[in-house]
Amino acid sequence: MRESMHSTLITRRGTLRALALLFAFATGMGGARAWADGPLDFTLLNRLGTTISEIHMSPHQAGTWEEDLLGSGVLYDDQNENIHFPPEQVERGDVWDLKIVTSEGETFTWVSPGFNLTRISEITLYRQRGEAIASSR
Repeated sequence: MRESMHSTLITRRGTLRALALLFAFATGMGGARAWADGPLDFTLLNRLGTTISEIHMSPHQAGTWEEDLLGSGVLYDDQNENIHFPPEQVERGDVWDLKIVTSEGETFTWVSPGFNLTRISEITLYRQRGEAIASSR
C-alpha cells in the first residue's frame, strides 16, 4: 500500500511540473511572442542609456512618420514597451521603419531595410561606440 501511495505522489508531482511548464509557455515566460495580440506586435527594449520621449513607426513604403506611440509618456533607459498594432494596420505591410527621439532631442531612424515585424518579437536599442544600434530577434 505504501508503495502505491509513493508512485501516486510521483505521478502527481510530474503532472504538476508539466502543468507549470505549460502555464509558463502560455503566459509568455517560454516565448517572447506569447503576449502579442497581432502579427505586428513586438517589444521595444531601451538600452540607449537615455530616456526615449517619442517612438514613431511607419510602413516602409509610407514616406511619412505616424503619430508618437508613447503619447505623453516616456520610455526610460532599461525599460521595455510593448508595441501593439490595431488589426487594420496589418494590411499596410509587414516591413516597418522606426524613429525615436530622446529626451535630449537626439533623433535616430532605422529605415533601410526596415523591420519585418511579422518575423520578430523584439527590437533592442543600444549604443555601440557612440552609435545608436537597433537589433531585432
